[in-house]
Amino acid sequence: MKIVKILPMTLLFTLAACEQPADTVAVVEAVEVAEVAEVVEAVEAVEVAEVAEVAEVAEVAEVAEVAEVAEVAEVAEVVAATPELSTLEQRVSYLMGMQSAMSAAAVELDKAAYDYGFADGLAGNEPVLSEEVIAETVREFQTQMAAKQEEQQRQAAESMAVAAEGNQKEGAEFLAANGVKEGVVTTESGLQYKIITVGSGAVPTAESVVEVHYAGRLLDGTEFDSSIQRGDSARFGVTQVIPGWTEALQLMPEGSKWELYIPADLAYGLGGSGPIGPNQTLIFEVELLKANTSTEG
Repeated sequence: MKIVKILPMTLLFTLAACEQPADTVAVVEAVEVAEVAEVVEAVEAVEVAEVAEVAEVAEVAEVAEVAEVAEVAEVAEVVAATPELSTLEQRVSYLMGMQSAMSAAAVELDKAAYDYGFADGLAGNEPVLSEEVIAETVREFQTQMAAKQEEQQRQAAESMAVAAEGNQKEGAEFLAANGVKEGVVTTESGLQYKIITVGSGAVPTAESVVEVHYAGRLLDGTEFDSSIQRGDSARFGVTQVIPGWTEALQLMPEGSKWELYIPADLAYGLGGSGPIGPNQTLIFEVELLKANTSTEG
């Protein structure tokens, strides 16, 4: 690095005030000596800092190497501790261990105490706990688990109630807007339908066993069931399905394809079913292939 010397303003004033040239030279020399000393001191400080940085880098590298060695050692330890699973006995033992752990997943366990009890059980040793302590432990544990289960049920009921209220509101708003659309018919029960294809065949009765193709979806468009996707039509009794279907089927001539808009109280209600939540309004596309398969043959 090139060092450019700049005379301080105080030095300029000092030179201007000097009456003798000798004084001026002496002052300049003194300043130059001082500046050289400062430069040397700065260079030495930089060299010391660089040495310190090199030492720090070396120390970091050593720490990283130690960490890498430790990680390799941990991996090696895990690999070494993993038993072979080549024999039937080893595989059965492994599966029993997995099953035991999965069964206890819902319980907070002390691993050391668990291993202690497991070892005693394998060895056929008598329990280190007295019968009185065992009985009290079981009672206390059952009480604790019952309280947890009750709390979980309470939380689930609250969540379902919130979801049911939201779904009910959403469904009511949808049906109100959908009911005024062109081609949509609303029955006295609240069922809505729109005719896509007009059929000309027989109309099913409550005793009929029909054959249909259908696809069901939620209001957000999520499809939850489809015989069309499965490539296999469905057969069932007219009264063996949800009320909205039972009503619609007895209005449809064979060969018809309708879109049904079914309120929650004509579908799965508050309980829901699988992917269908509580109080959800459902949309079905239904094609009536046969009005009564029981008359065939």
